[in-house]
Parts: sequence; structure tokens; C-alpha cells
Amino acid sequence: MIQRVQSIYLLISTFISFGFYVYTLDTNEKSLLLDYHLFFITGILSLICLFLFKKRNYQALICLFLFIVYVFIISYCIYSYYESFYLEFSKYSSIAGFIQLLLLYLARKAINKDESLVRSIDRIR
Repeated sequence: MIQRVQSIYLLISTFISFGFYVYTLDTNEKSLLLDYHLFFITGILSLICLFLFKKRNYQALICLFLFIVYVFIISYCIYSYYESFYLEFSKYSSIAGFIQLLLLYLARKAINKDESLVRSIDRIR
């Protein structure tokens, strides 16, 4: 499981999500990101995606869903920054979101590469 490159990408993404969730618990601001605990949910989904290494199709689907969620998080942080209701964590959450977006893209690309490799081996048999 951990020897695959996408597992390392997903593990790093999980650590960033949980670390940022702990960081945002200290703020007393009201926000959509804090009210729905999006960083905790994405951390749990990244962990679930990490342990679905035998079911690559589900892993790729969850990875795509997480990618869409992080696009939403980044767009919300940019919107809140330009609408002048500056949140204390919006700059850091957008940076963490971009990093996780990149990690999830690389993980999905590696998952699809593994899936195509398995399909080609099955075709040879």
C-alpha cells in the first residue's frame, strides 16, 4: 500500500487536512468552512481513499470528488478575500488548498496509470 506513489500523495494530503483542521479550530470566526468542518471531512475522505488501494476505481472517484471540494474551498477563500470580509485563515487555507489540489491531481494521475497497467496485463492473458 505505502510503496505506491499515490499512497504517499494521499497520506501527505491527509496530514495537511487534519493539520489545517486543528489550526482552524483555534479561530473564533464564523465561516462556511468552519461550520461544516470541511477540512475534517476531507481528511477522513483522504484517509478512506488511501485505504481503498485494492479498489482503484473507487479510489479514483473519491480522489476526483476531493479535487472538486478543494476547488470549492479555494474559490470560497478567494471570494471571501475580495469581498472584504477577510477571514483570518483564508490566506493559509487557499495555499493549503492549492497544495492539496496538486497532490490530489498527482494521486489521481498515478491511480489511472496503475489501472491502465493492470488492464493491459489482463489483456495479455
